[in-house]
Amino acid sequence: MTTRLLLGASVAWGALATAAAADVTPEEVWAGWQTAMESIYGGYTAASEEMNGDTLVIMDLKVSTDFPEGTMSFTVPSIELKDNGDGTVTVTTANEYDGMVSIEEDGQTMDMDLYVRQIGASMIVSGSPEDLTSTYSAESVSVGLDELKADGQTIPNALVDITLNGMSGTSNLQETSTEQAYQVENIHMDVSMKNPDTDDTVKLDALLNAVEVTSKSEGNMAAMADLHQMASEGGTFSFDGGIAGTDITVSGVAEGSPFAVALASGAGSVSSGLSDAGLVYDSLTKDVTATIEVNAFPQPIELAIAEYGTNATIPVLPSEEPAPAAIGVALRDFTMSDALWDIFDPAKILPRIPATIALGLEGDAIIREALFDPAQSEKIAEMFEEGNPPVTLDNLRLSELEVTAAGAMITGTGDLTFDNEDLETFNGFPRPEGEVSLRAVGLNGLLDNLGQMGILPAEQLMGPRMMLSMFTVVEAQDTLTSTIEFLSGGQIKANGQRIR
Repeated sequence: MTTRLLLGASVAWGALATAAAADVTPEEVWAGWQTAMESIYGGYTAASEEMNGDTLVIMDLKVSTDFPEGTMSFTVPSIELKDNGDGTVTVTTANEYDGMVSIEEDGQTMDMDLYVRQIGASMIVSGSPEDLTSTYSAESVSVGLDELKADGQTIPNALVDITLNGMSGTSNLQETSTEQAYQVENIHMDVSMKNPDTDDTVKLDALLNAVEVTSKSEGNMAAMADLHQMASEGGTFSFDGGIAGTDITVSGVAEGSPFAVALASGAGSVSSGLSDAGLVYDSLTKDVTATIEVNAFPQPIELAIAEYGTNATIPVLPSEEPAPAAIGVALRDFTMSDALWDIFDPAKILPRIPATIALGLEGDAIIREALFDPAQSEKIAEMFEEGNPPVTLDNLRLSELEVTAAGAMITGTGDLTFDNEDLETFNGFPRPEGEVSLRAVGLNGLLDNLGQMGILPAEQLMGPRMMLSMFTVVEAQDTLTSTIEFLSGGQIKANGQRIR
């Protein structure tokens, strides 16, 4: 929702920049803007438009757009398009304008009256109609909440203000492509709410430092909201974002008990892209810390993560040929304060080393239906319900596996192919063929420690140890390995011994 508000707040600037690609005189900029608003935002209204010397003045421009849960609109009291006499146009909007977001879901409604305030904002459009550049800057741009209603009832004491300070950027626009680069010195978020039926409150204060965003798209601009249509028409989109760090505090009262949470992170990045080859996504955040204070714990709880990342590659268009697919998640060097450790390990039996969980899967998938086509959503849901998914795996590689915690570490790799014609050998699942290799260090020591702590009583340790002896071989002191082979006839071997 925050993203939608910020995007909506920039409708006037974004639409105007797009429109300016038509020409650089005020009249032609406005004509192009009208076309852009019709194709991208679904329509507009304006109270008046008239020339005042070298400046075209537009009054009470309203732009609206629909999304699955509701509608969003913004009304700009005035916009001035000034002919600078040198082939460029200066764009100036009112310093403050209003917006509205209405949401209806599961029979419940929420209405938000919004404001947009900008200080020192300016845009200069230059170049040629075929290759045009818009340069934008503002001391600050704020999007905030004037009034919040739930099911028609006003929610008192609701505060939301998101301010972008020191914003600057450029946008290069051509007939079928756009490229943008924006920098923001910092983004400040101030949010507070109070439950009208109780004394529960919550307040959020966040600061995001040195934010940078670049994006590039080629193809039909009106199709950008539809991944399937954009990819089908050969369009492409890429996005890259970076941030130097964040500081967030959340505090309040829940059921009569005060709480406070302080979050911080270092550098972070996110990138995504879309083409007929598929949808890709990658994110990484470093040096995450959290301090939690609640009445249930006498001391603050401290958590830290050195690095957290996710990635995904998803085919978009149906094809009889396998297409690359991947998914990954990594949480590295997780630590927590002794106050939390002591709750379940007061005797300090387990090694309190940083924990890591990392999983990476890569392969090729065959997409039989258009997964992102809105017109096919019901059909695809029925296919999953009927056990006939529109996606089949051609092959799968375990590119990364690491689980490190409490003195033990498990790693692994693997490579499998799947016979999608054979659904009988493994009861409806495509028959795999290939090998998975696993290695465990310190696992027996961990079982001993769990037994010493009483989590696994001595009489229950025999089962896990027997399983380890059956499926692993000893490489060194408390180091075990296992190689699982899936053979062409449906047989499965563990370290050369047939188990199926």
